[in-house]
Amino acid sequence: MDGKEVQVGPSYTWKKNTDQYGSPFHFRKSETLRNGKTGPVYFGEGHKNFLSGANFPTTASSHTMYVSWWYKPSEHPNGEWGSNKFIRIWDDPNGNGTRISWTQMHLTCDGESWFTWNGEVGKWNRHEFFVNLNDKRILIRINGIIAHDMTGCKKSPAYVNTPLYVQVLGFDHGAENFRSMTTMLDDIYIGENRRRFEIANSNEWAYGKSSDILEIVSWSDTLVVAKAPEGSAIHKSNTSYIYFFDSNDLNVNTKLNCPACPKM
Repeated sequence: MDGKEVQVGPSYTWKKNTDQYGSPFHFRKSETLRNGKTGPVYFGEGHKNFLSGANFPTTASSHTMYVSWWYKPSEHPNGEWGSNKFIRIWDDPNGNGTRISWTQMHLTCDGESWFTWNGEVGKWNRHEFFVNLNDKRILIRINGIIAHDMTGCKKSPAYVNTPLYVQVLGFDHGAENFRSMTTMLDDIYIGENRRRFEIANSNEWAYGKSSDILEIVSWSDTLVVAKAPEGSAIHKSNTSYIYFFDSNDLNVNTKLNCPACPKM
Protein backbone atom coordinates (compact mmCIF):
# COMPACT_ATOMS: atom_id res chain seq x y z
CA MET A 1 0.00 0.00 0.00
CA ASP A 2 2.81 2.43 0.85
CA GLY A 3 3.28 4.88 -1.99
CA LYS A 4 0.46 3.44 -4.07
CA GLU A 5 -1.69 5.98 -5.87
CA VAL A 6 -5.26 6.15 -4.60
CA GLN A 7 -7.36 4.30 -7.15
CA VAL A 8 -10.56 5.95 -8.35
CA GLY A 9 -13.53 5.07 -10.51
CA PRO A 10 -17.09 3.74 -10.27
CA SER A 11 -16.10 0.76 -8.11
CA TYR A 12 -13.84 2.71 -5.71
CA THR A 13 -14.56 5.18 -2.92
CA TRP A 14 -13.89 8.22 -5.13
CA LYS A 15 -14.48 8.95 -8.80
CA LYS A 16 -11.47 11.25 -9.29
CA ASN A 17 -8.03 11.86 -7.76
CA THR A 18 -6.87 15.47 -8.40
CA ASP A 19 -6.62 16.68 -12.02
CA GLN A 20 -3.98 17.20 -14.71
CA TYR A 21 -2.70 20.35 -12.98
CA GLY A 22 -1.90 18.75 -9.61
CA SER A 23 -0.40 15.67 -7.99
CA PRO A 24 -2.68 12.76 -7.05
CA PHE A 25 -3.05 11.48 -3.52
CA HIS A 26 -1.10 8.34 -2.59
CA PHE A 27 -1.46 6.04 0.40
CA ARG A 28 1.38 6.38 2.88
CA LYS A 29 1.34 3.83 5.69
CA SER A 30 4.30 5.13 7.69
CA GLU A 31 2.77 8.42 8.87
CA THR A 32 2.08 9.25 12.50
CA LEU A 33 -1.63 8.95 13.32
CA ARG A 34 -3.48 10.93 15.98
CA ASN A 35 -2.78 8.26 18.58
CA GLY A 36 0.98 8.36 17.96
CA LYS A 37 1.08 5.06 16.11
CA THR A 38 1.92 4.75 12.43
CA GLY A 39 -0.63 3.82 9.81
CA PRO A 40 -1.99 4.61 6.34
CA VAL A 41 -3.23 8.07 5.37
CA TYR A 42 -3.96 9.98 2.19
CA PHE A 43 -0.71 11.79 1.30
CA GLY A 44 -0.25 14.50 -1.31
CA GLU A 45 2.62 16.77 -2.35
CA GLY A 46 2.51 20.18 -3.99
CA HIS A 47 -0.08 22.86 -4.58
CA LYS A 48 -3.06 20.74 -5.59
CA ASN A 49 -4.20 17.41 -4.13
CA PHE A 50 -7.88 16.60 -3.89
CA LEU A 51 -10.42 13.79 -4.08
CA SER A 52 -13.64 14.25 -6.02
CA GLY A 53 -16.99 12.52 -6.42
CA ALA A 54 -17.52 10.22 -3.44
CA ASN A 55 -19.36 7.03 -4.40
CA PHE A 56 -21.96 6.84 -1.65
CA PRO A 57 -25.75 6.45 -1.90
CA THR A 58 -27.88 9.59 -1.78
CA THR A 59 -31.49 10.45 -2.44
CA ALA A 60 -32.25 12.78 -5.32
CA SER A 61 -34.07 15.24 -3.08
CA SER A 62 -31.24 15.45 -0.51
CA HIS A 63 -30.29 19.10 -0.02
CA THR A 64 -28.17 18.45 3.08
CA MET A 65 -24.69 17.01 3.59
CA TYR A 66 -22.31 16.48 6.51
CA VAL A 67 -18.58 15.91 5.93
CA SER A 68 -15.96 15.33 8.62
CA TRP A 69 -12.27 14.72 7.96
CA TRP A 70 -8.86 15.07 9.58
CA TYR A 71 -6.40 17.40 7.87
CA LYS A 72 -2.65 17.80 8.41
CA PRO A 73 -0.78 20.46 6.39
CA SER A 74 2.99 20.90 6.43
CA GLU A 75 2.61 24.68 6.21
CA HIS A 76 -0.14 27.21 6.84
CA PRO A 77 -2.70 27.11 4.00
CA ASN A 78 -2.74 30.92 4.08
CA GLY A 79 1.04 31.22 3.93
CA GLU A 80 1.64 31.70 0.21
CA TRP A 81 -1.34 33.70 -1.04
CA GLY A 82 -4.28 32.44 -3.06
CA SER A 83 -7.81 31.17 -2.55
CA ASN A 84 -7.10 27.64 -1.40
CA LYS A 85 -10.05 25.27 -1.29
CA PHE A 86 -10.54 22.66 1.41
CA ILE A 87 -13.91 21.54 0.07
CA ARG A 88 -16.21 22.37 -2.81
CA ILE A 89 -19.84 21.23 -2.93
CA TRP A 90 -21.63 21.46 -6.27
CA ASP A 91 -24.79 20.14 -7.89
CA ASP A 92 -22.96 19.02 -10.99
CA PRO A 93 -19.33 18.00 -11.72
CA ASN A 94 -19.28 20.56 -14.55
CA GLY A 95 -19.87 23.38 -12.07
CA ASN A 96 -23.48 24.12 -12.94
CA GLY A 97 -26.10 24.96 -10.32
CA THR A 98 -25.30 25.40 -6.64
CA ARG A 99 -21.64 26.20 -5.92
CA ILE A 100 -20.24 26.18 -2.38
CA SER A 101 -16.56 26.71 -1.63
CA TRP A 102 -14.65 26.78 1.68
CA THR A 103 -11.11 28.15 1.50
CA GLN A 104 -8.44 29.10 4.01
CA MET A 105 -9.87 32.62 4.16
CA HIS A 106 -13.58 32.49 3.38
CA LEU A 107 -16.77 30.57 2.60
CA THR A 108 -18.75 31.43 -0.53
CA CYS A 109 -22.30 30.62 -1.65
CA ASP A 110 -24.71 33.42 -2.61
CA GLY A 111 -22.53 35.63 -0.46
CA GLU A 112 -19.32 35.48 1.56
CA SER A 113 -18.25 34.73 5.13
CA TRP A 114 -14.67 35.63 6.09
CA PHE A 115 -12.50 33.72 8.57
CA THR A 116 -8.82 32.76 8.35
CA TRP A 117 -8.03 29.08 9.03
CA ASN A 118 -6.88 28.76 12.64
CA GLY A 119 -5.80 25.14 12.88
CA GLU A 120 -2.32 23.90 13.78
CA VAL A 121 0.37 23.35 11.14
CA GLY A 122 2.03 19.94 11.27
CA LYS A 123 -0.75 18.47 13.43
CA TRP A 124 -4.04 16.71 12.79
CA ASN A 125 -7.01 19.08 12.65
CA ARG A 126 -10.63 18.01 12.47
CA HIS A 127 -12.75 19.75 9.84
CA GLU A 128 -16.54 19.53 9.96
CA PHE A 129 -18.71 20.88 7.16
CA PHE A 130 -22.51 20.86 7.28
CA VAL A 131 -24.84 22.33 4.67
CA ASN A 132 -28.64 22.42 4.82
CA LEU A 133 -30.00 24.21 1.76
CA ASN A 134 -33.57 23.72 3.00
CA ASP A 135 -32.64 26.15 5.79
CA LYS A 136 -30.13 28.03 3.58
CA ARG A 137 -27.41 27.43 6.17
CA ILE A 138 -23.77 26.29 6.23
CA LEU A 139 -21.92 25.51 9.47
CA ILE A 140 -18.18 24.81 9.61
CA ARG A 141 -16.07 23.83 12.61
CA ILE A 142 -12.29 23.58 12.96
CA ASN A 143 -11.28 21.40 15.90
CA GLY A 144 -14.78 21.81 17.32
CA ILE A 145 -14.80 25.62 17.17
CA ILE A 146 -17.22 27.36 14.79
CA ALA A 147 -15.40 29.04 11.90
CA HIS A 148 -18.44 29.88 9.76
CA ASP A 149 -22.18 29.96 10.44
CA MET A 150 -23.54 31.35 7.20
CA THR A 151 -27.14 31.82 6.07
CA GLY A 152 -28.55 32.67 2.66
CA CYS A 153 -27.12 29.82 0.58
CA LYS A 154 -29.86 28.57 -1.76
CA LYS A 155 -30.32 25.40 -3.79
CA SER A 156 -30.27 26.10 -7.51
CA PRO A 157 -33.86 25.81 -8.82
CA ALA A 158 -32.52 24.09 -11.94
CA TYR A 159 -31.15 21.23 -9.80
CA VAL A 160 -33.87 20.81 -7.20
CA ASN A 161 -33.97 17.04 -7.81
CA THR A 162 -30.21 16.60 -7.86
CA PRO A 163 -28.26 15.60 -4.72
CA LEU A 164 -25.25 17.62 -3.61
CA TYR A 165 -21.86 16.52 -4.90
CA VAL A 166 -18.36 16.65 -3.32
CA GLN A 167 -16.35 18.23 -6.10
CA VAL A 168 -13.17 18.89 -4.07
CA LEU A 169 -11.89 17.52 -0.76
CA GLY A 170 -8.27 18.20 0.16
CA PHE A 171 -6.18 21.24 -0.82
CA ASP A 172 -6.70 23.02 -4.13
CA HIS A 173 -4.49 26.06 -4.77
CA GLY A 174 -5.38 27.82 -8.00
CA ALA A 175 -2.00 29.45 -8.71
CA GLU A 176 1.65 28.32 -8.68
CA ASN A 177 2.68 28.54 -5.01
CA PHE A 178 2.85 25.83 -2.29
CA ARG A 179 5.13 23.64 -4.40
CA SER A 180 6.84 22.09 -1.37
CA MET A 181 3.69 21.67 0.72
CA THR A 182 2.42 18.27 1.83
CA THR A 183 -1.24 17.53 2.61
CA MET A 184 -2.51 14.55 4.58
CA LEU A 185 -6.11 13.43 5.10
CA ASP A 186 -7.54 10.72 7.31
CA ASP A 187 -10.90 9.28 8.44
CA ILE A 188 -13.20 10.97 5.95
CA TYR A 189 -16.88 10.66 6.88
CA ILE A 190 -19.72 11.73 4.57
CA GLY A 191 -23.43 11.56 5.32
CA GLU A 192 -26.68 13.06 4.08
CA ASN A 193 -27.20 14.57 7.54
CA ARG A 194 -25.44 14.86 10.92
CA ARG A 195 -26.79 11.59 12.34
CA ARG A 196 -23.76 9.74 13.71
CA PHE A 197 -22.06 8.08 16.69
CA GLU A 198 -18.98 9.61 18.33
CA ILE A 199 -16.63 8.19 20.93
CA ALA A 200 -15.03 10.46 23.54
CA ASN A 201 -13.26 10.27 26.89
CA SER A 202 -15.44 12.89 28.55
CA ASN A 203 -18.74 11.97 30.23
CA GLU A 204 -20.16 15.35 29.16
CA TRP A 205 -20.23 16.23 25.48
CA ALA A 206 -18.65 19.49 24.36
CA TYR A 207 -17.37 20.55 20.96
CA GLY A 208 -13.63 21.07 21.04
CA LYS A 209 -12.94 18.11 23.30
CA SER A 210 -11.24 15.09 21.79
CA SER A 211 -13.66 12.79 19.97
CA ASP A 212 -13.92 10.64 16.88
CA ILE A 213 -16.76 9.53 14.64
CA LEU A 214 -17.30 5.79 14.74
CA GLU A 215 -17.05 3.97 11.45
CA ILE A 216 -20.43 2.37 10.69
CA VAL A 217 -20.27 -1.27 9.65
CA SER A 218 -24.07 -1.71 9.51
CA TRP A 219 -27.08 0.29 10.67
CA SER A 220 -30.67 -0.92 11.11
CA ASP A 221 -33.64 0.09 13.26
CA THR A 222 -32.64 -2.46 15.92
CA LEU A 223 -28.85 -2.76 15.71
CA VAL A 224 -25.87 -0.56 14.87
CA VAL A 225 -22.45 -2.15 14.39
CA ALA A 226 -19.57 0.33 14.49
CA LYS A 227 -15.85 0.52 15.16
CA ALA A 228 -13.40 3.24 16.12
CA PRO A 229 -11.06 4.50 13.38
CA GLU A 230 -7.54 3.12 13.43
CA GLY A 231 -5.94 6.50 14.09
CA SER A 232 -8.22 7.53 16.94
CA ALA A 233 -6.53 9.19 19.91
CA ILE A 234 -9.41 8.24 22.22
CA HIS A 235 -8.28 5.83 24.94
CA LYS A 236 -10.94 3.17 24.59
CA SER A 237 -11.39 1.82 28.11
CA ASN A 238 -13.84 2.12 30.99
CA THR A 239 -13.58 5.90 30.67
CA SER A 240 -14.82 5.95 27.07
CA TYR A 241 -18.31 7.15 26.18
CA ILE A 242 -20.33 6.78 22.99
CA TYR A 243 -22.67 9.60 21.97
CA PHE A 244 -25.47 9.50 19.42
CA PHE A 245 -26.46 12.54 17.39
CA ASP A 246 -29.63 12.81 15.36
CA SER A 247 -30.01 14.64 12.05
CA ASN A 248 -30.23 17.97 13.90
CA ASP A 249 -26.85 17.32 15.55
CA LEU A 250 -28.46 17.10 18.98
CA ASN A 251 -27.28 14.59 21.54
CA VAL A 252 -30.60 12.82 22.07
CA ASN A 253 -29.78 11.73 25.63
CA THR A 254 -27.90 8.73 24.34
CA LYS A 255 -24.61 8.36 26.17
CA LEU A 256 -23.20 4.89 26.67
CA ASN A 257 -20.35 4.02 28.95
CA CYS A 258 -18.18 1.57 27.08
CA PRO A 259 -16.56 -0.92 29.51
CA ALA A 260 -16.24 -3.46 26.71
CA CYS A 261 -14.39 -1.09 24.37
CA PRO A 262 -10.91 -2.53 23.70
CA LYS A 263 -7.87 -0.42 24.47
CA MET A 264 -5.83 0.64 21.46
